[in-house]
Amino acid sequence: MSTPGRIRGPVAALLVLACSAALGACGIATDENPRALPGNTTTTTTPQSDAAGPERGIFWFVQAEALVPVLRPVSEFTPAEFVNTLLVPPESSEGESLSNAIPAGTELLGTRTAGAIVEVDLSSEFEDVVGPGSSRAIGQIVMTLTGLEDVDAVRFAIEGETIDVTSLDPDRGTVQVATTCDYSALLAEPLGETTRISPVQEQILVNKRSRVRDDCS
Repeated sequence: MSTPGRIRGPVAALLVLACSAALGACGIATDENPRALPGNTTTTTTPQSDAAGPERGIFWFVQAEALVPVLRPVSEFTPAEFVNTLLVPPESSEGESLSNAIPAGTELLGTRTAGAIVEVDLSSEFEDVVGPGSSRAIGQIVMTLTGLEDVDAVRFAIEGETIDVTSLDPDRGTVQVATTCDYSALLAEPLGETTRISPVQEQILVNKRSRVRDDCS
């Protein structure tokens, strides 16, 4: 089963096709009828990451005060891996005018999963951002983690103490469990005047907005 946040390349499939086409040129004979493998023969599967490079996840950063997706390589699709990767500031090579609303120095102290809710425990530096910046920082984490399979919502803690966060949905107010619906207003317009993203990022953004529209209507 594929994970919503995963991006895989077609390189492995292309290698198989190229090898098949080249069998005759390589001097490898082919049989007219299939043969059974000897009893002591085993087959192995090369991980796709070896052929196509590391898998990539979808992470959300700030561009012109709105959230846009960025693809980054990850070693595993877990909440801890994704939060730690998100804490790393974006580089200029990842996109134009990207920033991270999560305060520098913020550390992940731990994650805990209960059903479809992930609790993220952060260091006290996370409280250094206030106002709209705080909403964007929380929105980055919520949008990133809900892209993982079986994660629907996020609960936040600072130094082990659970905190409430402010939803951008006026009907929700302060919440202890945040979903994409609480921060959907932060998603950038795919073709907005200030949006500067690649076609791949644009498609990811369009898909995210579509899912949010369906889930939050």
